[in-house]
Amino acid sequence: MKPITEDHLHEEWLHEKQRLRQRLSLWTIALTIMLYPGTLADYSMVASAEKSFFVWVRLIPSMVGALGLITFYTLRVPVQWVMYVTLVTVLTSSAYRPIPGDMANFVFTNGACLILMSAIPLIAFWQSVLFWLYLVGLNATVYMVVYADKVPLPQSGLVFTAALGVMFVVVSRFRHEIIHRNFLQSFQLKSQNDQINDQKNQLEALNEDLQEKNSMLTESIGYAKNIQTLLLPRPQDILRVFPQSFVFFKPRNQVSGDFYWLTEIHPHQPEKHGAIVVAMDCTGHGVPGALISMIGESLLKQVVNKEKIHAPHEILNSLHREIRHTLRQKESLNRDGMDMGVVHINFAQKTLQYAGACNTMIYFQDKQLHQLKGDSYSVGGEQREFNRCFTNHVVPLDKPTTFYLFSDGYQDQFGGNEGKKFMRKRFRETLQQIHTLPMPTQIQHLEQTLTQWQGHHEQVDDILVMGFRL
Repeated sequence: MKPITEDHLHEEWLHEKQRLRQRLSLWTIALTIMLYPGTLADYSMVASAEKSFFVWVRLIPSMVGALGLITFYTLRVPVQWVMYVTLVTVLTSSAYRPIPGDMANFVFTNGACLILMSAIPLIAFWQSVLFWLYLVGLNATVYMVVYADKVPLPQSGLVFTAALGVMFVVVSRFRHEIIHRNFLQSFQLKSQNDQINDQKNQLEALNEDLQEKNSMLTESIGYAKNIQTLLLPRPQDILRVFPQSFVFFKPRNQVSGDFYWLTEIHPHQPEKHGAIVVAMDCTGHGVPGALISMIGESLLKQVVNKEKIHAPHEILNSLHREIRHTLRQKESLNRDGMDMGVVHINFAQKTLQYAGACNTMIYFQDKQLHQLKGDSYSVGGEQREFNRCFTNHVVPLDKPTTFYLFSDGYQDQFGGNEGKKFMRKRFRETLQQIHTLPMPTQIQHLEQTLTQWQGHHEQVDDILVMGFRL
């Protein structure tokens, strides 16, 4: 809606004024027609010689008003002119006083002024003054010509009529200002209300559009979640390779930047039979993180399954080069990457190899906690060194071993009485407490501990913890 301008406001006021003028003019004429016959009430007190003249003088204003209304509705004469003629007739009639000195004539004059007052507020100020001058001048002239020798001036009512006329003119001016101010306030309120309604309609339309887009986005994200879920290893496949294992996976949003991957290698060659397990934490979370994770998953398949690269550090080296190439990070400003841990288990040789990119693996042997810290740079992202190479760690599996791969979501979760992070130390202590328990019990304990710690705090990141017992 366009803003209200002074010209627009003035134009609207002229339209409103014209409408009110017409209504009040009709009201004034109708009031004249109805009231003036009542002035015949003092007919019995009029001298016989003047009775006919008295009746005509009193009836003429009503007749003029009625004829004016007929003319207005038939010939479409401007109603203001009909009102002017009626008012002049009323004022002229008020000058005639068949009973000199009778105060009842003052009441009649007052009634004439009251009728005049009803129309004055919406005619020009100079017009109301002219009517007042006509009223006073006519009464003064009639008095001097007809009644001066019969009625003393103090009893003539001229002063009272003049004063009453002045009062009506002044009051009508105030009424005009009040009507004008009320119109401005009403018009501005109406305009503001229209603006509010327009804004409301726009907001409703916008809300409907947002709801539609949100529904489409929700459906799209839900579909993306299904796709990402299908890309994750199935629980039965993990349990087939690692009967004693669990995966605690809790995305912050529907789709996740955390990702885990498992593949079995050389299943039909006992001397080479093994498995590769990967825990991946991509840049960001939600949709951006999920896109990076899907790129990582696709590149993992290419490196491990097609290129047959199985050593964890070589997997990371190759992934780093592929991501840098795929996202054109050498020439672009893109710095997306992933922190990840890669484990290669050789079941025949009973060895575990591990390489990490900003990721630590924790394992227990003889109830002792051990940590294998990964290198302090990510896969992909900015590269300042000439050549990025990851370190390979080897752990003999000559004794029962339980190991854990995880992202930083669990230990970075805020909670507790003071709203602080769970922290690495508390996370290691938790794993120390549960590592001897059955795997289903371990995941239940991790879930309960996280829920109690988190309390009313929002989840800040995707959470991934994987446990395996060999």
